[in-house]
Amino acid sequence: MSEAAQFLEDLRSKRIKVSEPKKQVGGNSKLYKFRLGGKRYVLKVYEGDTERTNHSRERELKSIQFLRREGFFRVPKVDLELSPEGGICLEFLPGKNPRLDKKTNREIFRALKDLKRIYVESPNFMEAVDASFSTSDVILQIELRLQREELREEGRIEKTLERLKMLEPLKFPESSLTYSFSDVGPHNIIVYFGRYWFLDLEFFGRDSAIKMINDYLLHPKNIFSKKTLKRSIEMAESSFDIKREMLFKSTPFFAAKWATIVARRLKNEIPNDAKFEIENKLNIYLEIASLSDLKSIYEKLIDLR
Repeated sequence: MSEAAQFLEDLRSKRIKVSEPKKQVGGNSKLYKFRLGGKRYVLKVYEGDTERTNHSRERELKSIQFLRREGFFRVPKVDLELSPEGGICLEFLPGKNPRLDKKTNREIFRALKDLKRIYVESPNFMEAVDASFSTSDVILQIELRLQREELREEGRIEKTLERLKMLEPLKFPESSLTYSFSDVGPHNIIVYFGRYWFLDLEFFGRDSAIKMINDYLLHPKNIFSKKTLKRSIEMAESSFDIKREMLFKSTPFFAAKWATIVARRLKNEIPNDAKFEIENKLNIYLEIASLSDLKSIYEKLIDLR
């Protein structure tokens, strides 16, 4: 039994109520809520083998400590004394996921701009998971995923990858470097009395804003309106020294990577309606990955939903 599992078992043996995690497609961790000593907590337990869980735990712990040390307090506090191996114990943040609207989008970009400020002042924190500083990095990440996983539609992804490898590599400008949450959207945010709290920092680190913004626009859970997505691109240009040409030229590479992510999810046993939605996303990502005209890429991005 893992230390995290033993910790939960000890709580239950003391008749402390522990909520069971919600079922979800994908995900790298499970969340357990409990109350102890008059305080409410969330135990985040990482999924995978021992090496992976320890790596994820250390990354997230260091990321939260770094951000709070740099004055970014919109992340949960960690209780180290209660945190077992394979998990971390966080303060419970009441509230709910925010709406997919322009206010949420604005708050997200406010936080991303804060991360850029922190990077300028303290640029030596570790790289984000799958950090990308060129399209060559993205191609390598796709190749590694194809080697590691048996994916649905692998042949279509490989064909798309071969086309992308024929394009001239793009090196992202150093001026675009920043810190990135790496997985940001309303699904990883809690809003409480108008304040937005950012969760899931196990992938956080130094990255290019080119990658950060592409992932934000392509993420299947970030279902914003067309007007809001247009505004996102405008804010990305003004806040992170991103040129539209560079952003959209790199989009097909990131779309191909997202195709590998959703193709992996098709391996899971999921309801038919969820399967249909994932397959639809896969087709859209592969379509974007096949585009070369920048106007077509832009139009597809803002009409992705």
